[in-house]
Amino acid sequence: MVKEPLKNAAGGAGKTRVEVLAKVVAFANIKGGVGKTTFAANLSVALAKKKKSVYALDLDPQGSLESFLIDYEGEGVSTLQHKNIPVSSLGSLPKLIQTLAKTNKHIVLDVGGGDIASVQNILGYTDWLILPARPSKKDIASTSALIASMARRGDFTANPAINAVIVLNQCSYHPLSTTADEAAEALNAIIAQCNLADRIRVLDSRLNIATAWIEADMECRTIDEMGKSKAALQWGKLVAELSKKGVI
Repeated sequence: MVKEPLKNAAGGAGKTRVEVLAKVVAFANIKGGVGKTTFAANLSVALAKKKKSVYALDLDPQGSLESFLIDYEGEGVSTLQHKNIPVSSLGSLPKLIQTLAKTNKHIVLDVGGGDIASVQNILGYTDWLILPARPSKKDIASTSALIASMARRGDFTANPAINAVIVLNQCSYHPLSTTADEAAEALNAIIAQCNLADRIRVLDSRLNIATAWIEADMECRTIDEMGKSKAALQWGKLVAELSKKGVI
């Protein structure tokens, strides 16, 4: 496929974007515990159940996504494949994505948290970034720092194909709680400040704290297998919004 050289923030030659046919979706944040792996696992299986070919790549040294998918015993996921990529092999990731794109509809990346560099390293060959974040001060701060860093580096300018969505996760069920709305407002403010309102959006769909997610994780089941629970219904609405916005 055609490769287009990218320019880094300093204007020099940067990474090479690998043009692929598959849609590459990366789950990322620079902070752990935001729900990246749970989200990536559930979406990978959900897409496979719709008979879409999916290849999930676990880039997190903890290997949590790979562990879940190995243990997962759900039916109807014959179109799902997965692989753990050790840190020492990340240099070969562009070529691997290019190869997988020939036979897969979606490529899902679970990026390890911890530093901004681990996220920025995959931006050159990603179509969509999904940034899960809890409505907490720490998560708002980490997500804001990532957005600001990408803006300073010119990552969205260098890669016109990439867009991002923020999913507020582990929100409170309490009807009087305003924390999720306040978090959305704070994140929209940093997005506007960085002039990225046309590239990053906070989704309307949110995920609340629910025992169904804990039970599903313990039993290696996906959330849509938990019957008509509130969590499963929320998940369905979120997937529908992702589809409507062209993320998946």
